[in-house]
Amino acid sequence: MSYADERRAIETRLDSNFTALPIKYEGQRFQMPSSGGFVALTIRNGSGQQISTGSPPLHRYTGTIVVDVFVPEDTGTATARMHADTIDDIFRRAQFSAGSNGTISCRTPSISTVGVESGWFRLSVNIPYQRDCIF
Repeated sequence: MSYADERRAIETRLDSNFTALPIKYEGQRFQMPSSGGFVALTIRNGSGQQISTGSPPLHRYTGTIVVDVFVPEDTGTATARMHADTIDDIFRRAQFSAGSNGTISCRTPSISTVGVESGWFRLSVNIPYQRDCIF
């Protein structure tokens, strides 16, 4: 599974399972909503290593899927946390792929409060994952 396949698989999983708010994808045009909120997806790639010596060898890549939840400021955190719970359900312990070589395995998500910026309260859902593939 290539980095492009990884991106496509993660975006497809979120897009197919989260319909409550518009989704902002990295590097794509996005029309900011005037109200209601939105989420923004970022894929933070980590390290990679060869984990077997077989032929062909197995390679493992780690990273973090970050889904930032934005809701209007001064509306409290309940709505943002409700969306965080939905995103948690979508990715927690999920296994999925795109293409023919490799699997993405997600771990347990966590959330962190970022705060208010440009009129939006922001909460981050961080999902550690690994991608295994054979080259």
